[in-house]
Amino acid sequence: LRVIKIKPNDYTVDSLVSLIDDIAPVPSKITILGAGNIGLKSAIALVEEGHEVIVHSRNSDKAQISIKGLSNLFHYERSKLSYQT
Repeated sequence: LRVIKIKPNDYTVDSLVSLIDDIAPVPSKITILGAGNIGLKSAIALVEEGHEVIVHSRNSDKAQISIKGLSNLFHYERSKLSYQT
């Protein structure tokens, strides 16, 4: 099992997705810590690249509303974009 810790706020969404594409085969299971602006935008971009993404957040209501909204808006399968608290 390979674990890579990346702090999303240190990257732009494009550079983060590019970095993950360089080090992780598609499809991969990726966990993002934080349901903020960068975390959610990165999650969307990674799902579009074919990865399975789980977003962790301290605020379960925010994560749940954000992920459900994104899944409905972009028609993602629930198995591709999910959240945990």
